[in-house]
Amino acid sequence: MVKRIAMVGAAVLVLGGAAGAATSEDDALAKGRQAANVLTDTLRDQQIANVREKGAGASLPQCYYQALTVSKEVETTTGVRIKRTSSKLRNPGNAPDSFEQEALARFERFARDGMMPSDEIRKEKLDGKPVFRYVKPITMGASCIPCHAEKSALSEDVLRALDEKYPEDKAVGYKVGDLRGILSAVIPVE
Repeated sequence: MVKRIAMVGAAVLVLGGAAGAATSEDDALAKGRQAANVLTDTLRDQQIANVREKGAGASLPQCYYQALTVSKEVETTTGVRIKRTSSKLRNPGNAPDSFEQEALARFERFARDGMMPSDEIRKEKLDGKPVFRYVKPITMGASCIPCHAEKSALSEDVLRALDEKYPEDKAVGYKVGDLRGILSAVIPVE
């Protein structure tokens, strides 16, 4: 059974002291939220700065590389493996596994019904080991639209960058507030 969590306020937690496996569902939930907040806040802030400095087309590949770097930092610092995934992929390397496919289907249903939870956590086995699986919806912010809007609304430099870097891109057609995908974290169990 999946536990749905309604988060009242978002707090950015500091990575320090979070290393190690989770001892309880509450501990895993805190670690998942912390990893998700660090990843989203860092990527958003870096991408806004990159777009201002270089323009959306030139900064598009940076989002990919920054996500990899920050995800690795989070895993190294906390032991939490985190990634972004979606039903409409830009990077095929971010394809959802079966757990994430189920979570995406649930969150897409929640979005249609207007009942979006802030996150979910579940304990399961992964590669024969007990882990907690944490997921959080990614909703489109205004800073994401220059690279994820309807193709007809994208700038020429973004279209060129997409054609060069992601010729099979499906991650367009969004509006502010739309469900873009999920953040997915794997938290080891102590």
